[in-house]
Amino acid sequence: MNPISTQCLRVSAPRVLVLAAALAGAALLPAVETVTAADLLGPDGQVYPDFSRAGIPGGIPELPVVAKATDFGAVPNDDKDDSAAIQAAIAVAVAKGGGAVLLPVGDYLIDSPIRITRGGVALRGEDRERTRLIPRFQGQDLRDGARTVTMIEVVGDKVRRNYDVYPAEAISRGDTSMVLREKDAGRVKLGDVVVLAATPPSDVVATLAPNLQKQAGDGSYGSIYSWQYLEVTAVDGATITVAQPIRLDLALDQTPKLMHVPNLLQGSGVEDLTIDQSIADKGIHGLSFARTRGCWASGVTVLNIGNYPVSWDRCWQFEMRDCVLDSSRSAGGARAYFGFGFACDGVIENVRATRLRHLSISMTSNGLVFRKCFLENIDINFHLNWPYEVLFEQCHVDSGVGPDAAADEKKRGSYGHGIYTPRLDGDMHCPAGPRLSFYNNQIFSDFDGLMLGGGATRDSLVVYNVFDVKQSFAAVIRRGSEGSVVRDNVFVLRAPHLRKRWMALEQYGHAQPELLSGAVLFPHGEPTEVSFINNRFYGAPQGSLFTGAQPKVNRSNESIAAVPTRAGATIAGTVALVGDWRVQVVQDLPPSPSGGKRHADPGLSDAARALMGEGVDDTQWPVMAMPSMFNREPLDFNHRDGEVVIRRQFDLDAEQLATAVSLSLGAVDDHDEVWINGQQVGATAGPDAWSAPRTYTVPAGLLRATGNTIAIRVWDAFGGGGLSGTANELWIGVPREMEAVPLPNDIAAPVPPVPSLFLWQREQREMTP
Repeated sequence: MNPISTQCLRVSAPRVLVLAAALAGAALLPAVETVTAADLLGPDGQVYPDFSRAGIPGGIPELPVVAKATDFGAVPNDDKDDSAAIQAAIAVAVAKGGGAVLLPVGDYLIDSPIRITRGGVALRGEDRERTRLIPRFQGQDLRDGARTVTMIEVVGDKVRRNYDVYPAEAISRGDTSMVLREKDAGRVKLGDVVVLAATPPSDVVATLAPNLQKQAGDGSYGSIYSWQYLEVTAVDGATITVAQPIRLDLALDQTPKLMHVPNLLQGSGVEDLTIDQSIADKGIHGLSFARTRGCWASGVTVLNIGNYPVSWDRCWQFEMRDCVLDSSRSAGGARAYFGFGFACDGVIENVRATRLRHLSISMTSNGLVFRKCFLENIDINFHLNWPYEVLFEQCHVDSGVGPDAAADEKKRGSYGHGIYTPRLDGDMHCPAGPRLSFYNNQIFSDFDGLMLGGGATRDSLVVYNVFDVKQSFAAVIRRGSEGSVVRDNVFVLRAPHLRKRWMALEQYGHAQPELLSGAVLFPHGEPTEVSFINNRFYGAPQGSLFTGAQPKVNRSNESIAAVPTRAGATIAGTVALVGDWRVQVVQDLPPSPSGGKRHADPGLSDAARALMGEGVDDTQWPVMAMPSMFNREPLDFNHRDGEVVIRRQFDLDAEQLATAVSLSLGAVDDHDEVWINGQQVGATAGPDAWSAPRTYTVPAGLLRATGNTIAIRVWDAFGGGGLSGTANELWIGVPREMEAVPLPNDIAAPVPPVPSLFLWQREQREMTP
C-alpha cells in the first residue's frame, strides 16, 4: 500500500465525501470515506478520528515543592499513622496557592484516606520504589453507605450543574457550533465548560435486550450515550461555538442537551510513589480521580489493592504515565478493574498492568489514547454503556493468566479475549459505541483475538496489529459493527478448531461452536458492512476464512497453513522450556464420539510409568516443537486420542538451585502428570482441566545444575490434545519480571506507515495554523 504525503487533510464542513482510495493511490481501501472536522486522513489514506487533542494542554506541569509531610508530623517507618500529617501538608500547599507536597523516602502507614480537593496540588514521593503508602484500615471500616473507600482521592466538588439547555437543531459529527432553543439564548456564557449529553439512537435501542431497552430510556447510566466536554469560545445570540469538534451525530429524538459543569478540579496530580496494600485486606481502591480537568498520575505503583487500582471518573484532558498496577485482592477478580467512566481526552502511556481482570473502558468514555502500555493477564474491555472513539497503539497485550500467577488465581484474570466489546444481544451491559481504533499493537489471547460485540461499534478500525490467538476465532464480528475496517493485520491461530465451550449459545449463537469452521465468525449470518483487506491468517482452517457471512469488502486476504513458533518471553529468573521435545504415543485410541463424550482416563499406565524416569533412552523418539497441539506431524492426533509421553532435558543456574522453583506449562489438553528427575511434582485432571494453566512447585533439592529431565504424561480424552498454552507460559525457575514477547522470525509483521498514529496526528495539528 502506497502511503500518501504526510500533509494533513482537514475538512471543516460537516460532511465531505472523499475518494480516499484515489487520494492514497491504494485500490485496496474502501471506495468512499467520510471526513469531518473531527477526523484526519491518515498517512495511509485511511480516515481516522482525530485524537490529537488528548492529554493535558502543554503537558504535565512541574510544580515546586512547597511543603514536606515530615515537617507536619509524618515519620516514616515508625509504625504510626501518618495520614493526618500528610493531609495537613496538603492543606498548607493549598493555602500557599498550590505546589507539591513531598514525601521523603520511607514507609507511611495510613489509617484514613488521603484527599486532594483543590487544584494546583501534587502529592510527590521522593522515590517511587522507596516511598510507600501502606493502608492498614479495612474498606468497610470507613465506607459511606455502599461507597468503597479510596486510598488516595483527587476529587472535585459535588456541585450541581446550574443549567441544562437544549439545541434547536440536530447535531452532526464535526460541528463546532450549534443553535440553542430561543428560550435558552443567553444562558450559556463565553468560557463556560459544558458536557454534551444525549440518549442512544432509537434504531440502536430497538436492537437491545428488553431490560436494556428499558434502561436506555429510564434516566440511568445506560441512557447516556454521548458525554463530551466542550469549552465555549463564542456566543452570538442563540448560536454558540465550542473549541473542539463534536464527535457524534445526534438527532433531536436523542434529546441532546448541554449541561454546565462549573467546578472541575484543575491541575493536581500524584507522582513517584507506591501504594501497597500489604496490611489491610479488602474493600479499598488505590488511586482515583473524579470531576477533574488537567490532572495526572505519573510514576505511581499500585500493588495488591483491594478493588480498583486506578480509576478516572468524569475527568477531562488528563494524563497517566509510567505507572505500574499489579494484582488485586478482589475476590475472584470481580472488581479488579483499571477503570474509566465518563472520561474524555486522556493519554495513558507506558502503563504496566498485570494480574487484574479488565482494563475497563465504560460509561461513554471517549477521546482516550492508550499507547505503549504492557497489559498481562488483563484484557482490553469496553465494558459497558457506550464508550466510543478510543485509540490503542503500540501496546503489548497478553490477556491470559500471567507467568507468576498460581492456578487458583485464574478466575482473577480476563475474559480471555484480546479485545472485547459487550454483545448487542446481551442482557447485562449496554454495548460500546463507534470508531474504536487499534493501530500497531501486539495482542496475545487465550480465546478470540477480536470480539466486536456490535450494537453501535460501527466504523471501528483494526489496522497493523498482530493477533496471536491460542484457540477459537481470529475475530467475531456481530451485527451493529457496520462500516468497520479490519486491514493489514496478522492473525496467528494456534488451535482454531477449539472453541470456548461455555460460550456456546450465549456468545456465538450456535449450539456447538466447535463445529464451526473458518477463521472469522459473523454469528448473525446476514451480510455485514465490514471490510477485511490485506490480512494474513497463519494456521487458518481449510476452506473459507469466513463463516456465517462474507464481509462486504473481502480483498487480498491470505491464508497460510503453517503455524509459526512463538518466540519465548524474557522472564528474568527462569529457563524457557520452549523448543524440541521427544514425543512417544503410549496408548492409541480411536477418536471419542461427538456430543462431548470422552475417553475415561484410567490413570498412568505401566507402559507410560516406565518412560517417566531418568534412565530412559528417548534419543530415537520423534521430535516436536513445544508448546503445540498433537494434531500435526509426527503425531497427527486430529483423528485419535490416547496417552502420550513427552520429555526433554534442561539446565539451571546457581540462583535457581537455591530454593524451590515454579514450573509453568500453560494449559494441557486434557490431563497431565509431571515428573522431574524421576519424581512426580504435579498432576491435573477433571472435565475442565483441558483449559487450566498449570503451575507446579518443584521442591528444593530435587534439581541439579545440568542434565535435569522433565517427563509429562498427557491423556487426550477427546478432541485435540497437547500443550495448548503459549511460549511465555512454558518455563521453570523463579520468575521476577516479564518483558514483551518478540515476534517469531517466521512471521512477517505488518509495517504501518508511521509507528504512532497519535504522535503523527499531533505533528499535523502543530503544523496547521
